[in-house]
Amino acid sequence: MGIVVVNGTAINNSKTTTGNVPIPPPTNTNVITSGLQLYYDASNTSSYPGSGNIVYDLSGNNRTGSLQGTTGGYSSTAGGTWTFNGTNQFITTSFQPSSIFTLQMAFDNTYSYSADWNRGIFSTFGVNTNGIYIGTQLNMGNTSGMHMWIDNNAFYSIGTSSIFNINQWYIMTVVSTGSQVKIYLNGNTTPITTVNGGTTHSGTLAIGESKYDSNYWKGYIGNTLVYNRALSVSEITSNYDSLKGRFGLS
Repeated sequence: MGIVVVNGTAINNSKTTTGNVPIPPPTNTNVITSGLQLYYDASNTSSYPGSGNIVYDLSGNNRTGSLQGTTGGYSSTAGGTWTFNGTNQFITTSFQPSSIFTLQMAFDNTYSYSADWNRGIFSTFGVNTNGIYIGTQLNMGNTSGMHMWIDNNAFYSIGTSSIFNINQWYIMTVVSTGSQVKIYLNGNTTPITTVNGGTTHSGTLAIGESKYDSNYWKGYIGNTLVYNRALSVSEITSNYDSLKGRFGLS
């Protein structure tokens, strides 16, 4: 057990794997750690050893995930990524983000845009006491490109299929301030979509599914970082700069 300091921020390094082997802090010390609540990275064997269904949390908060479907959904692409088959593979967690949050992840769609709706990259959707879906999800919106869904089936276009090419990596950052949801793509300092109004999360975070319709992502997801605060543009850029080389981005 112990505390390590990364970029001036103390991280609890006491989480253990099976057999009480300590999990080290993130190997990439340029990743922002202030407010970090969950950090999965398939390129770090301390987060995913390349096989099995356990995904370990590098944030120090012990939020272990579980790879569902056929185990072994892993590829050496981009130094190590999860590969999702579009049929039954996704990652479940017990983590429910706060209404003010930032989620940043790298993904690559290998599925051609078609009539399928809602092949999800992530989702926090759940049904509230009134039977209404509440949460946030990011998914493929058939031939029209990518969509962000927020609460009770309200969806907003993020970009067309001409922006989100297949077989190409992107780093997406979703920032919820409580009164707005902003979405940033790659290293852009201006959001590509801004939605007025906040959201809560009735469900826990799922990675690689939408909890709707066709549901499952087909492609790669390299990492997922979730914070309990709205990162600044400079912080978003800093994270992007620390990760872009791995995914062939400039």
